[in-house]
Amino acid sequence: MKKYFSKKLVIYLITFFVAVTINWVAPRLIPGNPIDTMLATYTGLSEGRALLQENLRQTFGLKGSLINQYLSFWKQILKGDLGQSITMYPRQVLDIVKSNIIYDIVVYIFSFRLNLFPSSQAYGWGIRPAFSLPFFLL
Repeated sequence: MKKYFSKKLVIYLITFFVAVTINWVAPRLIPGNPIDTMLATYTGLSEGRALLQENLRQTFGLKGSLINQYLSFWKQILKGDLGQSITMYPRQVLDIVKSNIIYDIVVYIFSFRLNLFPSSQAYGWGIRPAFSLPFFLL
């Protein structure tokens, strides 16, 4: 049993590492600069534009080499700091996630119910499912 759980833990850690890495790499593969896109909506920033760009690069962790950005990203993730949203600036990503988590929970509940549906159908064909839930939980 211990071997089973340790194997599962290793698989989950590898999956977490790959998912976070893809989450970091994907925005960097998109052509264009998100900061220039943000500043395109503002006009008349000729003198302070360079200073504002530098400040936003620092805020979003886009300053430095790619290796330094990646390591800084992991440090923030491990601390629980998801940073500020680029598309919903200046909101924190964690606040956005907190305000929308209920939708994820609802989708999870419905997908769990749909996952049980084939088992309840098989019961009608004379095949007993491995477990059954009371009707009011379905």
